[in-house]
Amino acid sequence: MALLRLPEVMKRTGLGRSTVYAEVARRRFPSPVRLTARSVGWVESEVVDWIDQRIRDRIDMKHVNQLVGVDEAP
Repeated sequence: MALLRLPEVMKRTGLGRSTVYAEVARRRFPSPVRLTARSVGWVESEVVDWIDQRIRDRIDMKHVNQLVGVDEAP
């Protein structure tokens, strides 16, 4: 099990610092683990799972759009 620091989380997700923390506050992104009084890290597998879920959601939405005949945006 590995912990990722914020720069790596941002790199892997494409999200900015404020978006990461906003999504954590909304409970739509994994919560960080406190490492010290001034540092946190994210569990790598939880971040990977979050990314994988975004991909599954996209695939599911494409399938729904095909079923209802909605053209995809370019």
